[in-house]
Amino acid sequence: MVNKINSVAFKINENVLDFILNNNDKYGFFTNPNDNHPLTFKNDKQLSLSEKKEIESFNSKKHLELNILGLATIFRNVPNLYFPVRLDYRGRLYCVTEYLNYQGIELSKGLLLFSKGEEVSLKDDLAIKYLKIFGANCFGNKLDKKSFNDRIEWIDNNLENIINFDNGVLLKKAENKIVFLSFCFEYSNYNKALNNNDLSFKSNLPIQLDASCNGFQHLSLLVDDLALSKELNLNKAKWEDMPKDFYSFIALKIKNFFSKSLDEYDAGNLNLNPENKESYAKLAKVEIFRALIKKAVMTTPYNASTYSIIEYLKENFDKVKNPNFTESSITNTDKNNDYYLYVPKIQKSTAVIYKEIDFKNLRKALNFVLFIDYPKLTALAEYLKDIANISNKLKIPIP
Repeated sequence: MVNKINSVAFKINENVLDFILNNNDKYGFFTNPNDNHPLTFKNDKQLSLSEKKEIESFNSKKHLELNILGLATIFRNVPNLYFPVRLDYRGRLYCVTEYLNYQGIELSKGLLLFSKGEEVSLKDDLAIKYLKIFGANCFGNKLDKKSFNDRIEWIDNNLENIINFDNGVLLKKAENKIVFLSFCFEYSNYNKALNNNDLSFKSNLPIQLDASCNGFQHLSLLVDDLALSKELNLNKAKWEDMPKDFYSFIALKIKNFFSKSLDEYDAGNLNLNPENKESYAKLAKVEIFRALIKKAVMTTPYNASTYSIIEYLKENFDKVKNPNFTESSITNTDKNNDYYLYVPKIQKSTAVIYKEIDFKNLRKALNFVLFIDYPKLTALAEYLKDIANISNKLKIPIP
């Protein structure tokens, strides 16, 4: 398999490369190389930890984009580019080359085409539909959450601005501007073939379709959990059906977990200390948004540690020092608990403040709604742990 994938040749999408280089001031495809983060003009000693990370993130993104653009410029006339891949211990494929590859950031993906194109018949209705679906997915703005038919209809209703993409009507609004731009170029080729009454057009465009939380899709199939598989879009569906959103589904279950736990506490069926009761009451009221839990849910099937999952949850927050603590009065325990407070990045107008215990309880709720509500997953997890323990005792590699 690795050799087969390694043998697939790519080339630089010169149309996309030229367009983004010439129109970056208008559309902001990448960070201007001459731009500096506003915080860099602040005295370094006055920068908070979160501000330093913000500067590092800005510079890292800028240098990554410059490396990708530099490599694309160097290899723009090379007819065949190959990206060797490797398998990790879990059987997942990763590109060995850095910066410019088809697993990279949007800029990297949008600059690549297959070197060897395929003739697509203009009568191949299914192929053209999937091209349109890909275009709608690239545009984003929640179109990728709609049915296939709705996405196709949106493309059909916006053909003029897709073909004349340089008018900026859609390009400025697209969530994934560069891959949407690559789609527009491809669709223009298809449209030219239609106008010329050709029988087919040559397509070199890589089209990617995303799975719904692929790790849990595999687990639900392994344990034959029909209820869970339906939430992961593994059931038979029609083109007019709306896809299920597993992350929003889990977010709602987490919120319900805290509400039901408080009801059980009030009924005398659950013991909660005052600190946990306060935390549960807070988490039952706030919005558990899908972005908050997405990374934590996504990495759970890959055996992410409790610490890692809590850190993933914290990525959606700004960390600030607790004003109730002074440097002279804190202990190591304090630093692990309430030394830092966390403010949601998307809810800065609210007064909701998160503490360390809130993240621990979110992690607890996540574990409950995934493994207690779906006991087959727990049975599978325990089985796999037993296999690992046996292999470890026998000092043999896990097959």
